[in-house]
Amino acid sequence: MNDDSTSTSNDSKKYDYIIVGAGSAGAIVAARLSEDPKTEVLLLEAGPEDTSYWSRIPLGFAKILFNDKYMWRQHITEPEPELKNKQYPLPHGKLIGGSSSINGVVHVRGTPLDYDTWEKQGAEGWGI
Repeated sequence: MNDDSTSTSNDSKKYDYIIVGAGSAGAIVAARLSEDPKTEVLLLEAGPEDTSYWSRIPLGFAKILFNDKYMWRQHITEPEPELKNKQYPLPHGKLIGGSSSINGVVHVRGTPLDYDTWEKQGAEGWGI
């Protein structure tokens, strides 16, 4: 353990690294750092484990989007001058896995012209 370790307020355990946020990036950083058995890593997350049925099915996020247990909803955009100063909410996942655990799969079908154009531009096999 290095000299920069930090003590928690609940016990005398010391950590080499404290990662705040168990979203995709935080979880990956914590996992990589903990590959060294001599390194003590604490990963903190404000939300629960990713056990909600609604976070696992396509478009299930619509059921949990307004649930403060799973979502941070305090962020909004700056006023958009071109849209009469409208502001838009920017919800973020508050659970292990972060926003990546919120399954918001949306399928959008492209137009045939798009695919044909891509093929003409060199994307072999993309035409309809």
